[in-house]
Amino acid sequence: MESIRRALGISGVLTSASAWSCKRQTDSDGTEWDGAQIDLVLERADKVIDLCEMKYSQSEFAVTADYERHLRERTATFRHFTKTRHALHNVLVTTYGLRHGMYSGIFQSTVTMDALFEEIIRPY
Repeated sequence: MESIRRALGISGVLTSASAWSCKRQTDSDGTEWDGAQIDLVLERADKVIDLCEMKYSQSEFAVTADYERHLRERTATFRHFTKTRHALHNVLVTTYGLRHGMYSGIFQSTVTMDALFEEIIRPY
């Protein structure tokens, strides 16, 4: 988690980490919610929650219209069931980065494999 926080530039922000999921269900008002699962949730003291999506890809990850819709629905489900008022940021953690295209704007940040394994060089 520390390497993800470092890559996002939030090392100095108090953060708690967890995973999150909920099953398909219907609200008392009849609204149906699909189930949802989030690989890593970083809840930050600055009132931002990073919803991290982990994706392995052999090249830059491309976001399709269907996948973008899935992420929007998942974010709405998370907000509804957690009742959070914090800002929600979608973060992609992937091997080779994000291919920029029509739907790539769904992600506020991308963390690559290189950033995860980067050594911290400390002066003596």
